Amino acid sequence: MSHDDPAGVPAVDAAHRDPAASMLLLKNIERFSLDPGYYDAAEIDAPKSSLARRVVALVLTAALGFGMTVAALNLRNINDDVTSPRALLAQQVRDAQVRVRILDEENQGLQAQARASEVLEGESMELGSGLAVSAGSVRSAGPGVVVSIAEQATSLSGRASRFRDADLRAVVNILWSGGAEAMAINGHRVVASTSVRMAGSSILVNLDPVVSPYVIEAIGDPTELLAALQSGSGAERVAEIEKATSAQVTETRAESLTLGAIPLRSSQATPMESQ
Repeated sequence: MSHDDPAGVPAVDAAHRDPAASMLLLKNIERFSLDPGYYDAAEIDAPKSSLARRVVALVLTAALGFGMTVAALNLRNINDDVTSPRALLAQQVRDAQVRVRILDEENQGLQAQARASEVLEGESMELGSGLAVSAGSVRSAGPGVVVSIAEQATSLSGRASRFRDADLRAVVNILWSGGAEAMAINGHRVVASTSVRMAGSSILVNLDPVVSPYVIEAIGDPTELLAALQSGSGAERVAEIEKATSAQVTETRAESLTLGAIPLRSSQATPMESQ
């Protein structure tokens, strides 16, 4: 068989050609459209290509199946972790523990604020009490000293007194510097705003006249108050007063003194009700 003729087509002599051979030729062309050499090559490569495709398909199928299996397992684990009652209960416990810690910290903060408020309130009360004592608006009691200043010259002797308001203020200031917390002169409460001054031949404490003997009651540490009067510059000032005025100054320790409050005078102002 020649390669010039399609495979399977019998050679026919031209003198005895069958008229129907043209139909056979068309059928062979339709059936065998490729050169026989291509058919031979296709027959050789076909088994190899088919095997390779099968191997590739098998590998792809296995990989796809493995991937789907892994994805399904992971999805199942995720769903199990999220939706299982044990996991939900464990999450609720953790959330409750977090809330407890937050509430405990808030409670500790509130306790600290309460303690600070109590301390501040105590300090405020103590400060207010101290200010009230210093202002003389409340009665005061405690240990201290009593200083008595008696003039030698009186109106009965016919000689004018040489003891002046400055001398009385000097003794008062010595007691303040010695640590006096409250003071009174002849029962009149003395505070920072108290004036001690002369009016003619009389000494006035604020607007109230006082006469000899001038009795100064001072509440404070008796030892410190006596030391302020009997030593240092205080003792020198007392000695000068005694020499210049002929007055006799005596100091006595007192275990308990009670001083009255300054009466408050108010004709216009009235306290407001608390809001």
